[in-house]
Parts: sequence; C-alpha cells; structure tokens
Amino acid sequence: MSIHPLHCPIQHYAWGSTSSIPHITGQTNSDNTPWAEMWIGAHPKASSSLHSGQSLAAFLQERGDSPLPFLFKILAAENALSIQCHPDKAQAEAGFAKEERAGIAIDAKNRNYRDRNHKPELIVALSEFWALKGFRKPEDIIALFGRAGVSTAVPLLQELHSSGLQSFFTGLLALGEATRSTLLGELAAGLASLPPDEARWTRELLSLYPGDIGACAALFLELVRLQPGDALFLGPGELHAYLSGTGLELMASSDNVLRGGLTPKHVDPSELSDVLAFQSLPLQVLRPEKSPEQGLHYYRTPATDFSLCYSDLAPDKTIKISPQSDQLLLSIGGTAKIDCGHDTLELGPGQAAYCSRDTIEYLASGNARLWIASTGL
Repeated sequence: MSIHPLHCPIQHYAWGSTSSIPHITGQTNSDNTPWAEMWIGAHPKASSSLHSGQSLAAFLQERGDSPLPFLFKILAAENALSIQCHPDKAQAEAGFAKEERAGIAIDAKNRNYRDRNHKPELIVALSEFWALKGFRKPEDIIALFGRAGVSTAVPLLQELHSSGLQSFFTGLLALGEATRSTLLGELAAGLASLPPDEARWTRELLSLYPGDIGACAALFLELVRLQPGDALFLGPGELHAYLSGTGLELMASSDNVLRGGLTPKHVDPSELSDVLAFQSLPLQVLRPEKSPEQGLHYYRTPATDFSLCYSDLAPDKTIKISPQSDQLLLSIGGTAKIDCGHDTLELGPGQAAYCSRDTIEYLASGNARLWIASTGL
C-alpha cells in the first residue's frame, strides 16, 4: 500500500490548549495537560510513525527516499507564543556554520541555528485566531504609544521618526530593567485610551509576561484576527507571534527561531536585528482559491518547500488526486475514505496519513474536509 496511516506525536508546550486538539482528534486528555501541537511528518525531533511502530523518518530512509522538506501541524494556542522570526536560507547556512565554529552545542539554550534550513510558514485558522504579524507603519506606532501616554517611550519614538524601525526596535530591546519597568507601568495605566483590541491583548500580555518588553508588541506589530479558513504566510525576517486560537501550520522542516520577547528562552538582540526585515508592508490575509476541475481549494504562497490545499468531501461525490510529490493527508470534521484501487483506507477525525509520490492516483470521498500538504500538486 502506498498510503500509510500515521500515529502523530503531541507536543505539550505550556502555551497549549487542554481541549482543542483532543476535540479535533476524538482523544481523551486524561491528565488535563496542554496539547500545543500535533506533528504530522518525519521531522527528526518528533517523527510520526506507521502502524507497525516504525517512524516515518526511518521508513523513508529505508526506502532511500529524500526526507520530507516540510512539517505539518495542528497548533492550538491557549496563550501567546513568543515573538519571533526565521532566517532565509543563506542566513541559516551562515549562522549555523558560525555557531558550529564557535563550538556551541546543537542543543544549547543559547543556540540560534539548529540546522541549515530556512523556515517559511503558513498558518490556516480552524477557529478564530489572533496573531501579530509585521511592523506597523511608524506613524501608527507613534500614535498608539501617544494615545497610551507612555512618556518613557518618547526618545524611542523620536528615534523611530528620525532613523526608522531598526533604531526603534533595537533600542526597545536594549532598555535597562528600570526604564523597561517604568515604560510597561505607564502602558498598563494607559490601556483605556487604546483601541479595544490593542488594549485587550496588551492587558493579557502584561499579565502573562510581566516585565517582558514584548508585552507592548500590539502597539508596534500589526494585530490580525483570522476567521476559520483565513491564512497568513510568514516569510523570512518577518516578526510575528501567535496569540490564541487553533490552526493548521505548514512549514519548511527547520528549528531555526530568533526570538524577540514574550518568552523565558534565549533572546539574541544582535542576531535578531541582523535577520529581521525592518519594513512596514500591507497586511495580507490569504484565502483559498478554488480549482473547479479538481475540486480542490489552494492557498497560494511563494514557498517552494510546501503547498497546501483541501477538498470538502461528500459521500456521493468522488474526487481523483494524482500526487506529483509526497503528501501528508489530514481529515478534519469527519471521515475521509481513500481508495487506491486494491486498498482502501478510512481516516477518522484528526487522523493523518502519508502518501508516497509513486502513487499514481487515489480517489477520496466521505464527509470530512481533507487537507493535503505536499511540495506541490
């Protein structure tokens, strides 16, 4: 059989939801721990496995196949993730080589580059989903800090006006503890003067991360609210943070993360500044484009490592898929029936499968939304 059902590992990060992924998969969270991510793929850190117990990573290696260039996830955020960005390919290769020469252990807490790869990302909302993405326009940043009456930020705002986003942001990260504390205190006192959404999220971040300068991020990063089906593409150097909600995340297979706040983990302001794209771009929310002849809905991105589409299956309608590359399949909301000719597979809610690129075609029907992650269709 060229399509293999998968057992997918759960990551129990502190920011995760205790209920969202169990609800999607029909599993029981008996100890009420946070289920932050379900990983679908062959990433060496936590590979999915076949029903035989063999990891997908080992299965691909045994067959002589190339590793999957992408990782697919269900992500469920009860609380905000760290503010972060990811390098492009050249930056990742250079950064990895530099840290190797410096003798920094690959699992060291102060390691920035754990591989040589870039990490573009696509997040598709399954529920209402809040995020921060990209720098606001300088005039909007100045206006928001002004509305909140944060006088401690005035020198930084003057720097923003005269020298641009990089001077403002690096100055913000470099604030001493006493100045940072004063700024955040003034911000907390001025929340009522902010627009409701900015006030809400700033209040929450101040509560979750007291003393962390990232708590004012909703004033200098674009705040976006996604509805189910909406998506964001995160390219190299784009500062972002997921705040709350459940979504599907598809990314290049990499662990390279440069953090800028809302975290107790390592923050390297100098390296972050070298990688960041200090520009204000129009916020673009992606929506699926339908391909009528195939019955598929595609999310168009500039990524070459991955592609994502879905089909809303029906019991009385069959769609035919002819894979052009390895695929990861995920059934959401019902059961997907996959027919490969001699073999038939049923994927229940939240269940996933691997489809090898040598599959000529398969037929899909059922009562689910079938998600298909690949390197291109």
